[in-house]
Amino acid sequence: MMISQMEQALQRNLKLEILLSAIEKNGALPLGPLISLFRRLYQVPEDDVLTEELEKAKKGRNYLVHHFYRDQADLFTTSEGCQKLAEILVGINDDLDAAIQYLENWRDNHLGYTPPEDVWDRINEDVARWKLENQLMLDSFLGKNERRS
Repeated sequence: MMISQMEQALQRNLKLEILLSAIEKNGALPLGPLISLFRRLYQVPEDDVLTEELEKAKKGRNYLVHHFYRDQADLFTTSEGCQKLAEILVGINDDLDAAIQYLENWRDNHLGYTPPEDVWDRINEDVARWKLENQLMLDSFLGKNERRS
């Protein structure tokens, strides 16, 4: 049994190294291909809650980056419209935070081993950077970072 667990740990470590080397080789992957690569390497099923949350976060992120300003342009002209924009942004931020939480829970429950400290550091740094970027983006949209004269 111990040999089986060691083989599983080595296989999982290999998958993580494949994922990290693909990211390093290609630079930052777009979110969709990154999710697909992650799901293939770790055999995360299509109907898994993690897959659903990652897809929801990807759709929200893509909407924000590619369509939000164009689709919601008319709301920028009134205070009621700006309130609606804030609600949309908070919803997208909540979806991104939920995906991060599901990913962290999945990592803790499924990896079954402790990777080398430098790997955890890189993963935790990426997650922290993603959270910070999401919060800064939300604050920026909501005007929380505007300079006061």
